[in-house]
Amino acid sequence: MKNHRLVTFTISVFFLFAATASAQDAKAIFDQALADLRGGKCEAAIAGFRRFQQMEPNEPSAPFNIALCYFELKQYQNAINDFQAAIRIKADVPEYHRWLGSVYYELKRYNEAVAAYREAIRLRPQYTDARLFMANALDYAGKYTEAIAEYRKILEYDPNNASVYREMGVAHELQKNYPLAAKDFERSMELDAQNSVTPYRLGVVYNELKRPAEATKMFEKAVALGHKTGWAHYELGENYYEAKRLDDALRMYREATRLNPSNASAYKSAGDVLNELKRYPEAKAAFADAIRINPSYAAAHLGLGNSFYNDQKYTESIPHYKKTVEVSPNYQQGWYYLGDAYFNTNQIPLAFEAYNKVLSLNPKHAGATYGLGIVYRRQGKLDLAKEQKIKLDVLDKALADRLQKLIDTPLN
Repeated sequence: MKNHRLVTFTISVFFLFAATASAQDAKAIFDQALADLRGGKCEAAIAGFRRFQQMEPNEPSAPFNIALCYFELKQYQNAINDFQAAIRIKADVPEYHRWLGSVYYELKRYNEAVAAYREAIRLRPQYTDARLFMANALDYAGKYTEAIAEYRKILEYDPNNASVYREMGVAHELQKNYPLAAKDFERSMELDAQNSVTPYRLGVVYNELKRPAEATKMFEKAVALGHKTGWAHYELGENYYEAKRLDDALRMYREATRLNPSNASAYKSAGDVLNELKRYPEAKAAFADAIRINPSYAAAHLGLGNSFYNDQKYTESIPHYKKTVEVSPNYQQGWYYLGDAYFNTNQIPLAFEAYNKVLSLNPKHAGATYGLGIVYRRQGKLDLAKEQKIKLDVLDKALADRLQKLIDTPLN
C-alpha cells in the first residue's frame, strides 16, 4: 500500500482542424462538437464529430476527438479504434500516438503503451508528456532501470521538472534504492514545495532508511499541504503510534478513514490504539469496519479478538482468534492468542494444541513455550513444565523466572 501513483489524463486543449473543410455547415458542426467536448458533453460531441466525419472522411481531427470523448467516458476499446483511425489518416502527428499510448496505459497494457509513446517521441524527441508517461509505463511493467533512463533523458532538456524527479524517486523506491529515492524526492520538493505527494513519498523513504523523526516531519508537511488520499495521514498515524503518541495517532487514523473510507489498514490501526487506551467498544467497531472492507484481514480479526480478551471476555474472544487462523493458517500470533484464550477458559487440551501449533511454526516462540509450560503445570506434569523452563532460560529469562515461580507454587 505504500507505492501508489495516480496519473490522470485530461482532455487535451490540442484539437486539429484542417482548413480543407470548405462547407460552412461542416465547420459549424465541428465547432459545436468541439464546444460539447470542452463542456464535458461527450455523447453529444461524439454525435457531432460523427456527422462531421461523414462530410469530411479524410480529416483526422474527427476520429481523434471522438477517441478523446471515448477516453473520457472510459470506453477504452472504442478510443483505441478511433485513435488508430486518426493515425491511418495522418500518421505523423505525435499527439495521436501519445493518446493511443494513454489508452493502453489505462488498460495496463504497458508494452503497447510504451510502443505508442516511443512513436510519439520519435516524431517529437522533446515531447515531455509522452516520455514521462512512457517512463511511468516502464516503471509499472517492472522495468525500473529503463524507466529511470527515460526520466533522466527528460531532465537533460528540462532540468527543473519537479514531476520527473518525483516519478524517478518512485522508480528508485521500487528498486529499494532508498538513498537515491530520497535525493530525487528532496530535489522535487526544492523545485515544487507545494505538491503534497512528494513529502508523503519522501516520508515513506525516510522510514525505510530508519529516519523516523524526519519521516514524521515529511508526513506532517504532506498533511499540512492537503494530501487527499488519506495515506499521508495513515503513515503519520503509524509514526505517532510508534512514538507512543496515541491520541495523535488516533486522530490521524480517523482522518485517514474520513478521506478514504475503504482504508482497512487505518481502521485496524485505530482499533489497535483504542485497545491500548482500553476503549474496547470503540476498538471493536474499528476492527469490525476493517473486516467489513476486507473479510480476510487476519490482523483485524486478531485485534477484534484482543478487544474481547483484554476486556476479560475470554470466551467471546475465541471465535475471532479462530477466524484469524482460519484466514491465515500460519499466523503464529493468532494461534498463540487462541491458546491463551483456551487456557483462560479452562479448555486445556485445546490450549495445548494451539501452543503446539505455534511451536511447529516457530520452535523458538517464547510465549508458546511458556504457554506449554503452564499447561503442563496445570496438568500436574511438572517434569515436562521444567523442560519448558529450561528452554525459556535461553529464549526469555523473564518468562523462565515466571514459569519457575508457578512450578514452585503448589496447585490448589
